[in-house]
Amino acid sequence: MLAIGGSMLGATLASIAGLRIMLVVACLSASASQLCLLTGHLHIGTALLGFGFGLGAAPLNAYPSRLFPGSPSAALVALHAVMGLGLSLGPIFVGGLIARDAWSTYPSFTLALGVVAALAAAR
Repeated sequence: MLAIGGSMLGATLASIAGLRIMLVVACLSASASQLCLLTGHLHIGTALLGFGFGLGAAPLNAYPSRLFPGSPSAALVALHAVMGLGLSLGPIFVGGLIARDAWSTYPSFTLALGVVAALAAAR
């Protein structure tokens, strides 16, 4: 539900604050979701992840055409392919970590990665 809410809120937030702020908030929401998953708050973590994903859709779909004006369609397809690759390989990596009884490594890593992405987007 929050993915839909984040996506719907995105248009309003983009007109008020801009795409960069939306991307920062989306990254921070995804990072907060990983912190919730680490601390055992699965429902809140899942909701925050959905909100961040929904909110991040607008800037992620807008930036490829701005960064690669010569081939915006190819850039958008490449972005979606990389996102799909990450979504499909994530469970494989988590499965390997679970087998080694180190599942918390994954949300810890994605928490750090989300904070780095938010800091990079804020620059």
